[in-house]
Amino acid sequence: MAEELLINVNPFETRVALVAHGLLQEIHVARASGYSVTGNIYLGKVERIVPGMQAAFVDIGLARPGFLHARDIDSPRIMTANGSQSSEQTKNKPDIRDLLHDGQSVLVQVEKDPIASKGARLSTQLALASKYLVLMPNEEHIGISQRIDDEEERERLRGALEDIKHGEQISGGIIARTAAERALPEQLSLDLQLLSRLWQRIHQRTFRERVLRAYRMQCAFCRLRHQELLDAAHIVPDKDPDGEPVVQNGLALCKLHHAAYDRMFLAVRPDFVVEVKKSILEEEDGPMLLHGL
Repeated sequence: MAEELLINVNPFETRVALVAHGLLQEIHVARASGYSVTGNIYLGKVERIVPGMQAAFVDIGLARPGFLHARDIDSPRIMTANGSQSSEQTKNKPDIRDLLHDGQSVLVQVEKDPIASKGARLSTQLALASKYLVLMPNEEHIGISQRIDDEEERERLRGALEDIKHGEQISGGIIARTAAERALPEQLSLDLQLLSRLWQRIHQRTFRERVLRAYRMQCAFCRLRHQELLDAAHIVPDKDPDGEPVVQNGLALCKLHHAAYDRMFLAVRPDFVVEVKKSILEEEDGPMLLHGL
């Protein structure tokens, strides 16, 4: 059998493991009580803004809404209520009303579990951890664990991570964990690629939702309204430093136009004129090509 699902149940916890071709692919542990949600990432919805506390309560699907303070919002990457990004002034002293509004979707990570009547403490400053590294999608710096005190090893890790990051064209900040000491560049590279793929899976869903809502659930080119046939495309590729997953950098496209856009069969000029590749226009291949693009 190519894949096996192994389940172990006892009074304290339930463990589920996915094994493919004899290798462990995934493992999940659920404890009977006291299960921690710290580190979990949720696409939440702002329930209420409290200006006096400079905070918002965000529904993330738990028993009580989570608590998100203005200082825990990564303001340069959060869309403000009027649709523009936060200014440098709000970066220094952000006002919660300039950063969020009721009903807004926001990607958050749990920093502290709910306690008694208090909801979870939330942050938009996301961090994804693996064995050797921590990827911070909204940062750009490279850091080394303070527990690695050998200065030569710290410099080796820093240089290796800079080379891998630029070579793989991976954006985001990186922290080398204590376990990364003496790790080979190949091990660090595999870890970083894993975290990058994980982040792509997380952010694409939220990016798609925001872009489709901004375009009123229709293709920007052909006005197709079937949501299951719509995608969100980056105007500036997400591998580019300016290719942020924000609405201003998104296009709502049907799957046909998305595929054509990705393969540069068509493009949008700065004056919003759609241009189709000349060689495509010269083809004669039925009504889909003639009218579809």
